[in-house]
Amino acid sequence: MRYKTFTKEYNIKEEAEDFLPTKLVMADLKMSGWKVKDTLSLANMHIKFNDLNVIITNPNFYNDGDTIAESRKSIIQASGYPIIKYKNIEYWDISHLVRVHGEEAIKNMDKWEWLQVSDWIIVSKKDNLFLHQFNQWEHLPIRKDVEQ
Repeated sequence: MRYKTFTKEYNIKEEAEDFLPTKLVMADLKMSGWKVKDTLSLANMHIKFNDLNVIITNPNFYNDGDTIAESRKSIIQASGYPIIKYKNIEYWDISHLVRVHGEEAIKNMDKWEWLQVSDWIIVSKKDNLFLHQFNQWEHLPIRKDVEQ
Protein backbone atom coordinates (compact mmCIF):
# COMPACT_ATOMS: atom_id res chain seq x y z
CA MET A 1 0.00 0.00 0.00
CA ARG A 2 1.31 3.45 -0.87
CA TYR A 3 1.30 6.30 1.63
CA LYS A 4 -1.25 8.34 -0.35
CA THR A 5 -3.58 5.32 -0.54
CA PHE A 6 -3.18 4.77 3.21
CA THR A 7 -3.99 8.36 4.14
CA LYS A 8 -7.04 8.39 1.89
CA GLU A 9 -8.37 4.97 2.96
CA TYR A 10 -7.82 5.63 6.68
CA ASN A 11 -8.92 9.27 6.68
CA ILE A 12 -5.50 10.41 7.91
CA LYS A 13 -5.09 14.14 7.61
CA GLU A 14 -1.56 15.18 6.62
CA GLU A 15 -1.52 18.01 9.11
CA ALA A 16 -1.98 15.51 11.96
CA GLU A 17 1.50 14.08 11.27
CA ASP A 18 0.85 10.96 13.37
CA PHE A 19 2.13 8.72 10.58
CA LEU A 20 4.82 9.83 8.14
CA PRO A 21 6.84 8.11 5.42
CA THR A 22 10.05 6.62 6.80
CA LYS A 23 12.29 8.67 4.50
CA LEU A 24 10.67 11.91 5.68
CA VAL A 25 11.10 11.07 9.39
CA MET A 26 14.73 10.05 8.86
CA ALA A 27 15.41 13.26 6.91
CA ASP A 28 13.70 15.41 9.58
CA LEU A 29 15.81 13.87 12.33
CA LYS A 30 19.05 14.12 10.36
CA MET A 31 18.45 17.74 9.30
CA SER A 32 17.69 18.63 12.92
CA GLY A 33 20.96 17.05 14.06
CA TRP A 34 19.61 13.84 15.63
CA LYS A 35 20.59 10.21 15.07
CA VAL A 36 17.75 7.70 14.79
CA LYS A 37 17.69 5.28 17.70
CA ASP A 38 14.51 3.20 17.57
CA THR A 39 11.33 4.23 15.79
CA LEU A 40 8.00 2.43 15.65
CA SER A 41 6.66 1.38 12.27
CA LEU A 42 2.94 1.21 11.60
CA ALA A 43 3.59 -2.40 10.53
CA ASN A 44 4.23 -3.14 14.23
CA MET A 45 0.60 -2.26 14.93
CA HIS A 46 -1.17 -4.53 12.45
CA ILE A 47 -0.24 -7.03 9.74
CA LYS A 48 -2.35 -5.06 7.23
CA PHE A 49 0.41 -2.41 7.20
CA ASN A 50 3.38 -4.75 6.57
CA ASP A 51 4.08 -3.31 3.12
CA LEU A 52 3.57 0.30 4.25
CA ASN A 53 6.83 2.11 4.97
CA VAL A 54 5.49 4.52 7.59
CA ILE A 55 6.82 5.59 10.98
CA ILE A 56 4.60 6.61 13.85
CA THR A 57 5.57 10.07 15.09
CA ASN A 58 2.85 10.42 17.71
CA PRO A 59 4.39 9.85 21.19
CA ASN A 60 1.14 8.28 22.41
CA PHE A 61 1.93 5.13 20.42
CA TYR A 62 5.23 4.61 22.28
CA ASN A 63 5.88 3.30 25.78
CA ASP A 64 7.04 5.72 28.45
CA GLY A 65 10.82 6.05 28.12
CA ASP A 66 11.12 4.73 24.55
CA THR A 67 13.97 6.59 22.85
CA ILE A 68 13.56 7.49 19.18
CA ALA A 69 16.63 9.66 18.62
CA GLU A 70 19.82 10.76 20.30
CA SER A 71 22.95 12.84 20.05
CA ARG A 72 26.18 12.62 22.02
CA LYS A 73 24.63 14.80 24.74
CA SER A 74 20.88 14.14 24.80
CA ILE A 75 17.99 11.85 23.87
CA ILE A 76 14.43 12.25 22.61
CA GLN A 77 12.07 9.90 24.41
CA ALA A 78 8.36 9.34 24.93
CA SER A 79 7.07 10.52 28.27
CA GLY A 80 3.75 9.66 29.85
CA TYR A 81 0.97 7.16 29.59
CA PRO A 82 -1.88 7.80 27.16
CA ILE A 83 -5.43 6.97 28.10
CA ILE A 84 -7.88 6.63 25.23
CA LYS A 85 -11.59 6.00 25.46
CA TYR A 86 -12.91 4.12 22.44
CA LYS A 87 -16.34 2.50 22.21
CA ASN A 88 -16.88 3.30 25.91
CA ILE A 89 -13.77 1.38 27.02
CA GLU A 90 -10.57 2.98 28.34
CA TYR A 91 -7.26 1.80 26.90
CA TRP A 92 -3.86 2.57 28.37
CA ASP A 93 -1.96 1.10 25.44
CA ILE A 94 -2.71 1.90 21.81
CA SER A 95 -1.25 -1.38 20.57
CA HIS A 96 -3.77 -3.19 22.80
CA LEU A 97 -6.59 -1.05 21.41
CA VAL A 98 -5.52 -2.00 17.86
CA ARG A 99 -5.21 -5.70 18.81
CA VAL A 100 -8.76 -5.66 20.16
CA HIS A 101 -10.40 -3.67 17.35
CA GLY A 102 -8.06 -4.42 14.45
CA GLU A 103 -7.00 -1.99 11.77
CA GLU A 104 -10.45 -0.40 11.93
CA ALA A 105 -9.29 1.34 15.12
CA ILE A 106 -6.78 3.30 13.02
CA LYS A 107 -9.56 4.21 10.58
CA ASN A 108 -11.61 5.52 13.48
CA MET A 109 -8.93 7.55 15.26
CA ASP A 110 -11.19 10.57 15.00
CA LYS A 111 -13.55 8.73 17.38
CA TRP A 112 -10.88 8.22 20.04
CA GLU A 113 -11.43 10.32 23.13
CA TRP A 114 -8.05 11.36 24.51
CA LEU A 115 -8.26 11.42 28.30
CA GLN A 116 -4.51 11.69 28.82
CA VAL A 117 -1.68 12.19 26.32
CA SER A 118 2.07 11.63 26.10
CA ASP A 119 4.76 14.00 24.91
CA TRP A 120 8.25 13.81 23.48
CA ILE A 121 10.84 15.06 25.93
CA ILE A 122 14.51 15.75 25.44
CA VAL A 123 16.80 15.04 28.36
CA SER A 124 20.55 15.23 28.79
CA LYS A 125 22.38 11.90 28.81
CA LYS A 126 24.85 12.89 31.49
CA ASP A 127 22.48 13.86 34.29
CA ASN A 128 18.98 13.25 32.85
CA LEU A 129 18.07 16.94 33.05
CA PHE A 130 14.96 18.07 31.20
CA LEU A 131 15.83 20.21 28.16
CA HIS A 132 12.70 20.46 26.00
CA GLN A 133 9.20 19.07 25.42
CA PHE A 134 6.97 18.78 22.32
CA ASN A 135 4.08 16.61 21.17
CA GLN A 136 3.76 17.39 17.48
CA TRP A 137 6.32 16.31 14.91
CA GLU A 138 6.32 19.75 13.29
CA HIS A 139 7.82 21.06 16.56
CA LEU A 140 10.84 18.73 16.44
CA PRO A 141 13.63 20.99 17.67
CA ILE A 142 17.07 21.43 16.20
CA ARG A 143 19.55 19.61 18.43
CA LYS A 144 21.91 22.57 18.83
CA ASP A 145 19.06 24.78 20.03
CA VAL A 146 18.17 22.52 22.96
CA GLU A 147 21.69 21.50 23.93
CA GLN A 148 23.01 25.05 24.49
